[in-house]
Amino acid sequence: MIAWFGIAVIAIALAAAILCLVAAARKLAPNDYTMGATLLVALLLIAQVIVGIVAPFAGNHAAGIRSSSGCT
Repeated sequence: MIAWFGIAVIAIALAAAILCLVAAARKLAPNDYTMGATLLVALLLIAQVIVGIVAPFAGNHAAGIRSSSGCT
């Protein structure tokens, strides 16, 4: 996965969550801002799935953390 894209998705999702929590705390009905934030997060997650599927075919191999026991 592309690290900067993952971090961007997390940051935008947190901002959207805060926006929606503030609206809920003020007992406001869902409006264009809260629904737009939800839609944006959904579109970014769909894009993340597409990138995750396409990246190995584009030559970007998966990288992981090796265990301390030396098993691979």
